[in-house]
Order: sequence, then structure tokens, then C-alpha cells
Amino acid sequence: AMVSYQTALSDISAVIETIWRPRCCWTDLEVSYLSEAMPLCRRLRVLNLAGNGPSKDQADKDVNGISDRGIMTLMQSLPASLAELDLSMNYSITEIGAAILALRLTNSLGYLNLYGIQCDEEGGTLKACARKLAPPEMNETGITKRLIKGGTRGRSYAG
Repeated sequence: AMVSYQTALSDISAVIETIWRPRCCWTDLEVSYLSEAMPLCRRLRVLNLAGNGPSKDQADKDVNGISDRGIMTLMQSLPASLAELDLSMNYSITEIGAAILALRLTNSLGYLNLYGIQCDEEGGTLKACARKLAPPEMNETGITKRLIKGGTRGRSYAG
């Protein structure tokens, strides 16, 4: 029975293109579980983990959510096929988490949303993330999707 389960899990995971888990109260623990399964998701193109954790007002309090530790775990397992990553409104992610992203992002990523990350005023780390994004993709209005939205003020940075 276990072999059948493993085969089914592998077959199903191999065709997943989107994982959409915003505002699910996920913590670093759930991110670690996802990271264990991520190598099976060879076609994953979109990962949305927005809004998992404390609200902006609770960011300094003892409230769990996705933090820099979760980002470090996640970045070790993201598939090369990933094109869009949304980590916005995870107010426990800091400049350290953004730096980890900048170091480990692959150039297949065309969209990254880090709105709400606690970062420096100049956005140096966010600019470093933006430089790692894939070549610009135009949407139907002719506007590039290569911008990264980040910081507590929602500024956009081009790569």
C-alpha cells in the first residue's frame, strides 16, 4: 500500500503547476513540509505564500508566520521551473530573508512580490533580487512584469 501511495503522490506532484496558499496561517514549519515535497513538483510555475503570518502591527510581537528561517528552507528546494513567487505581506521576513532570496534566486523567475518586507530605505537588497529576475515579459498592456514589489512602502524596483 505504501508503494502505491508514493507512486500516486509522485505522479500527482509531477503535474502541479500552481501552489496557492495565501493567508493560511502557515509558519516556518509548514514551509519546511512544503520544501520536502518540492522536488516532486517539477512543473511548478507559481508559488503564492502571501500573507502567512502576523499582520503589520504584530510584526514585532511573538506571532508566528513565515520568517527568514522559512525563506532559507524554501530557497533550498525551489524548482528551476518556477516563474512567479509571491511572499508579500509576510511581515516576519526581514532584510536577511531578502538577502537570502537575492543569493539563491534562479534566473527563471520573472515575477517576485515582496511587498511588506522590512528592508532598508534604499532597497539595495530588493534591487539585488530584481537583477536576478528573468528577462522582461510583457503583459497585454505592454507593461513589463519584471518589476519586483517590495518594502513596507510598496516601491517597485526594476532589474
